[in-house]
Amino acid sequence: MQKKCEALQNPKALCYTSRMTHKDVLLLMSPSAAACLQGVARFAQACGWFLTIDDRERPPRDWRGDGVLATVGAHRLALLDFVRRARRRGVPVVDLTNDVPSLRMPRVCGDNLAIGRLAAEHFRERGFRRAAWFASKTGNVQRLRLRGLVENGFPDAVRLDGLDRPRLAHALAQLEKPVAVFAYSDNDASRVLNACRDAQVSVPEEVAILGVDDNALICLNQPTPLSSVRHDLERVGSEGAALLQSLMDSPQAGRTCPDPVLIPPRGVAVRQSTQTEAAEDPLLRRAFALIRRDLGRATSVAQVADELGVTCAALNRVVRRERGRTLAAELVRMRLARARVLLAGTDLKLETVAAETGFCHAAHLANAFHRAFGLSPGRFRAGILKGQT
Repeated sequence: MQKKCEALQNPKALCYTSRMTHKDVLLLMSPSAAACLQGVARFAQACGWFLTIDDRERPPRDWRGDGVLATVGAHRLALLDFVRRARRRGVPVVDLTNDVPSLRMPRVCGDNLAIGRLAAEHFRERGFRRAAWFASKTGNVQRLRLRGLVENGFPDAVRLDGLDRPRLAHALAQLEKPVAVFAYSDNDASRVLNACRDAQVSVPEEVAILGVDDNALICLNQPTPLSSVRHDLERVGSEGAALLQSLMDSPQAGRTCPDPVLIPPRGVAVRQSTQTEAAEDPLLRRAFALIRRDLGRATSVAQVADELGVTCAALNRVVRRERGRTLAAELVRMRLARARVLLAGTDLKLETVAAETGFCHAAHLANAFHRAFGLSPGRFRAGILKGQT
């Protein structure tokens, strides 16, 4: 179970209880993990740590210090050897990933099953019945994220693991569509997007793409901006640092191996790569496109049917056949899905969120939100901010 680290509320309180000497801490992490490093830095500054960042592939053999934070990988043999030797010397080490679960050691990492579950929920909300999985590499973290997808509505997800760009493009062209692709990371999501361009497959109309990490440098600099699961890497870094501080202060605690501290994802950053509603019927795809276009207006079913040149009854027959509910219910679902995005990703007032999602006033949105999700918009937003939703 996730356990809130009290040190994050006031890291100085933890540091003041330690010996009045600065800690010499070694970071064996990828410099590209900026958010995780930021979380570590925030805690380290409060505690007055001396930090050294070194190469994970060739850890320093002559290092002597108080503690280590590392992202331990199954294929990083030199790092594994360094970690084992450090622990034998009594130096506390905290792992910030879960790539080597067989190595029993203190660990703070993302809840990768929850990341996969969130991806599945995101796809189901958009009506997808088919999904695929792509990862350029394989490992325990990849397996957990795929499992979260498979066990939450997509047992037949197509595996595209390890395919190079030409083979990936060919496989994507052959997939039955519409289909949603869950990629291990934003880097892998960009690979899928490039392969879709090679295969002349439209995104998101035919293939929707979802990555992980919400790396703005990658997600926003694509021909089609990428949606991404918000992996809370900054909190992983902060809580990992707090755990290391407690182990450095209490050497006896390092002799036991607590369960990993799992940090939940913070929702999905929705961008163009998944801004679609999957539908088999062309009429329904056109209807959904009209609804998305006018989502901020109080559009009625009659208005949608009129613009499509069909009767309300005919349109509802198509919706019921494919979705099992009326178009009116679909309208509310799409508006609430957009409201969740705005509540999670902006600080807009509830009145503004209601206006931008077609609800006549804030109370109308609040009532519909509570009926659908069992909590108020305010509690939903507070849970996102605390990393609990």
